[in-house]
Parts: sequence; C-alpha cells; structure tokens
Amino acid sequence: MVFETASSGAQPSDPDGAVGPNHYVTVTNTAFQIFDKQGNSLTGGLLNTSVIFPQSGCCDLTISYDNLADRYVMSLLRVTTGSKNIQVAISDGPDPVNDSWTVYAYEPVRDYNKLSVWRDGYYVTENTAQVKKVHVFERDKMIQGDPNAQIVSFELPGIVTSGFSPPSSF
Repeated sequence: MVFETASSGAQPSDPDGAVGPNHYVTVTNTAFQIFDKQGNSLTGGLLNTSVIFPQSGCCDLTISYDNLADRYVMSLLRVTTGSKNIQVAISDGPDPVNDSWTVYAYEPVRDYNKLSVWRDGYYVTENTAQVKKVHVFERDKMIQGDPNAQIVSFELPGIVTSGFSPPSSF
C-alpha cells in the first residue's frame, strides 16, 4: 500500500511515521497528516502543527505510537526569542483524529529532538555541538494528563557521534 504524503521545504525534511491499530500518522519537519489503514487521508492533506500545539513551533516534528497505552506521542521543537524548548503531545485515546491531545512544554531540550517510547518513560535525545543529552519524561503521568509530569535530563559524556547525529541507543 502506498501512502501519498507530501514533501517539505525544510532541510532536512525529517520524515517520520507511526502505525497504530487503525491509523497511520506521517510527519515532516513542520507538518503532519493522518491516514486510515486503507490509505485514505483523514485530515484532507497536511496540517500545520498549530492544530495540536497551541504555541506552534518551528521544526523537528516527530511521531511515535505507544502500543501499551494505545496512544500517539508527538514532539515539536519550539523556538522563541533567545531560547528553544520541546513540546510533547499525547493523544488522549487511540484515535489521533477525534481524540484530543494533551500538550506539555519543557525547557531543557534545545535541538534535534528524537523521541522513543519505552514502558518506563518517553525518552528524547538531543544533539547540540556542545552537549549530547538524554531526557526522560514521566510517561505514566503524561498518559493520565497530569500537568505536573516532570522531566529528568542527563548527559552522555562518553558517547561518540559523527557530527550532527543524536545518540541512538542507550
């Protein structure tokens, strides 16, 4: 089956996708689209991130599917005057079109966020020229919609990468 998505003017376009029981969500650097499993667009084309993220954002949009919670998890970098942060959105159910989304914002993540789903937390890597970090979000609290869900961040001092690439295995 072919899912016709779209291209992005951003460089790199950072395509990503997540498959759940009934939906496929595809993202580019700055937009997303949701399909049913037959390849039909349920969003009528690409949507701007402001549909889910009220503060909008600039880039590095990612999507994952948390099969244990039956939810989708999206992350987006937000750049404001003089700072960057990450926003993480959790669908409030298994239907990314009709269920609402709970959005969290965290300051420590600065660039090139890549999100992974584990049963004990949502892990986000960061890669800047100076620091290689991993951030862990309180998955259970985020799934419950708890506004006090926290983040723990730590550096990976011994990690070796080749330029602009986040740590990919822990």
